[in-house]
Amino acid sequence: MKKVVLRYGLMSAVFSAIVFPISWMFIGEETHYTMGMVIGFSLMIIAFSTIFFAVARQRENQGGSISFWRAFAIGMIITLMATAVYASSWAILTEVKPEIMDSIVNMEIDRVRAMDIPQEELNTRIEETTLMMTSYKNNLVYRLLITTTEIFPVGLLISLISGLILSTLFKKKTQPV
Repeated sequence: MKKVVLRYGLMSAVFSAIVFPISWMFIGEETHYTMGMVIGFSLMIIAFSTIFFAVARQRENQGGSISFWRAFAIGMIITLMATAVYASSWAILTEVKPEIMDSIVNMEIDRVRAMDIPQEELNTRIEETTLMMTSYKNNLVYRLLITTTEIFPVGLLISLISGLILSTLFKKKTQPV
């Protein structure tokens, strides 16, 4: 199991470390906020597709069956590996290229301004958003925590789905002939 988890976990982690930051450089401020989210979550799903293949490989290595909990554990280890690398790569990228943080702040404030809400509420939301994004920009621990919450739930969900699909939990029992 260690070999399978390490192989597929590293694939997911390397994808997360390289593709996400590079995609940000190409997406930038010119891309609509919603499209950026679609691209980002699509890349996360691609990165975490390794979970399904890792569980399938481990099931094959075990003679064709795997328990839900074993499958889920494989998925969660891969999720934790990719999440740690993803959060670390963003931390490094934003330290090396701090103008990315300014772009993120501007995109978030523009998104709030585009809301159809009364001016007083708009001002309050812009103030809250500015405060949150300033904390994100200036506090590395906060940035790591927020960045982790972006990707971890996707890995958790794919781990659950892969465990359910590939485990013996929902296998039909066949009657002997």
